[in-house]
Amino acid sequence: MRDDSLGILCKQNKTFYYLETGTNYVGNTIDRIRKTLVTRGLIHFNQRGIMSTDDFTVLTVRDAKVNDYTMEPVYISAHIKNLMETKTDEGEQAEAKSSHWGSSKTPKAKTTKTKAKAKTKTVKAKKEVTEEATGNTSGESSSTA
Repeated sequence: MRDDSLGILCKQNKTFYYLETGTNYVGNTIDRIRKTLVTRGLIHFNQRGIMSTDDFTVLTVRDAKVNDYTMEPVYISAHIKNLMETKTDEGEQAEAKSSHWGSSKTPKAKTTKTKAKAKTKTVKAKKEVTEEATGNTSGESSSTA
C-alpha cells in the first residue's frame, strides 16, 4: 500500500478501506472498493450519481494515517489475502528470531582452504579417470622416459 493510493472512508463506522493488491497494479480502485462496501452493506448505492458522498469520502492513505482512522484492507482475491497474511506471519517470525542487531545468520563465503581442497579433489578425480582409460592402475604415470 502506497501513501498516494486512494481508499474510501466509511462515515458510519469511521473506518478507512483500501484495496490490497500485493505487487500487482490494479486500476479503478475506488469503484472496486465501493462495490465491495455496497455488497457488505456498509454504504448505500445511490442511483442518482456514481459517486454519492452521503455516507463515504474518498481519501488517500496518507490522509487516513494523519487522521488516525482505523484501516482495513479489501483484498482483490483470496490468493492475495493468503499471500499477504503469510508475509506478515513470516515477518513476525523473523522479528522474533533476530532480536539483536547483526544476529541474522548469513551463509559465509568459502575460504581459500576449501577451494584448494576442492581443486585437489578435482585433480585426483581427473587423474583416476586418465589411469582407468590407459589401463594403468598402479598410480604411476603412463609416460616413459
